[in-house]
Amino acid sequence: MINLAQLTEADFEKMAQEITEISETESEESLLATLGNALHDSGLTDTSSNSIEVLKPKMYNEGTEKFSMRKSMNFVSETEPLQPIEAEEEGRRFWQRFKDKLRVTICNDSKIKELLEGDGALKDYLIAGIPLILAALSIAALNPLVLAIIAAVFALIIKVGFQAYCEIA
Repeated sequence: MINLAQLTEADFEKMAQEITEISETESEESLLATLGNALHDSGLTDTSSNSIEVLKPKMYNEGTEKFSMRKSMNFVSETEPLQPIEAEEEGRRFWQRFKDKLRVTICNDSKIKELLEGDGALKDYLIAGIPLILAALSIAALNPLVLAIIAAVFALIIKVGFQAYCEIA
């Protein structure tokens, strides 16, 4: 796992280049399916409610159980991969819920305002934006699934443009 403190400016520049390329080459449906698969493989799903939290465990009811070792083990050992349409639907549900929560954070950040005015670079925003996404998801470290979620989220925003994303109410 990668700790954010381990990342250099060159790492953020590489992330920005790759996310830009992803946004240009992947369809919205493909990005949503990536989100759905990453969440499923992590054992997470969207809360589908007005909860402060955006994600919840798939394998047990977080409202009545803090955790369940048995259900977690069963999920990991028995779960089947999502079918493509299921992955896209899971990703779409998550994105519908998460994009509004994220919009409040992103569009009020000084770095994004610089980007909107044409004075900043995506790399500079990633330095501030990735920790915001991790905090919004209640995730502490970067692992391959989290990197996929971050890439898909930023690629979806780039597809509509930061300006348009922030103007949507």
